[in-house]
Amino acid sequence: MAMRTRTTLSLLSLLAVTALAGCGSSEDDDATTMLSRADLKSSLISLDDVGSAFKVDESDDDDDSDQELGCLDGLDELGGDSNDPERDEEISFEAKAEPELPGVFNTVGAFKSDADAAKVLTDLGKAVSSCKSVDVTDEDGARIQLAVSSDTRETDADATGQMNLEAAGSITVQTLTIPFSLRFSAIQLGNHVTVVGFVTMAEEVGPEADALAQRAFDRLSPILDGKDVPDLEPLDLKAVDLDALMSAGA
Repeated sequence: MAMRTRTTLSLLSLLAVTALAGCGSSEDDDATTMLSRADLKSSLISLDDVGSAFKVDESDDDDDSDQELGCLDGLDELGGDSNDPERDEEISFEAKAEPELPGVFNTVGAFKSDADAAKVLTDLGKAVSSCKSVDVTDEDGARIQLAVSSDTRETDADATGQMNLEAAGSITVQTLTIPFSLRFSAIQLGNHVTVVGFVTMAEEVGPEADALAQRAFDRLSPILDGKDVPDLEPLDLKAVDLDALMSAGA
C-alpha cells in the first residue's frame, strides 16, 4: 500500500511539472524580472517547514509515472518542451515511517510574463473542470475511487490568482480499503507560479493542505520583493499512524 500511494504522489509531482510546462510563451516583451535558480530554490517549502517526521523524497518519478488516475490524466497533456517556464525548481517530501505518508511536493516556475503565468491556471482549470470522479482499477487489481472538485479560492489576498484541485476517496486492494485524499494548488504571484501538493491517507483533506499552500506563498512572496524569507514556525506535519488507521477500520 505504501508503494502504491507513493506512486500516486510521484504522478502528481509529475503533473505539477507538466502543468507548469503547459503555459505557452506570450509575444509581449514585458520587462519582467525572473527569479534566479538560487532564489527559486530558496522559495521552495523546506524540510524545516514540514517537520522532523519527514525526509526529502529521493525517488525517481519516472519509475512510477505509469499509474493512471482516470480523468486527472488529462493534466499530463498540458506539458510540452516548447512551452517550459524559463526556469523551475522542485522538491518532494515523505514521512520517514511507513507508509511514508503524508507526501508533500512543491514546484516553482518563473515565466516571461504575468500572462504566461496566468495561462497555467487557466489551462489547469480547463483540464479539470469536467473531472468530477475517478474510478480506475490497475493491472494489479487495486481500485482507486475519488470524488474530485476544483475551485479558485485564494490562499492569500495578495495572490494574483489560484487554482485548486481536491480529491478524496479510497484505495481498495483485495479486501482492504484505505482512505485516500489529496490537494493540489497552483498559486500565481505575478510571473511566477508555485504549485504545492499534499497526499495522505484520510477520508478528506485536512487543514495541513491549507497550511502548506500558505507556506508556499509566504516563502515566494518576500523573495519576489527582494527580501529574505523570514523565520517561519515549523508546520510540524504529522505522519500517518498506519496501526491506528487499520484499527479504526477494523
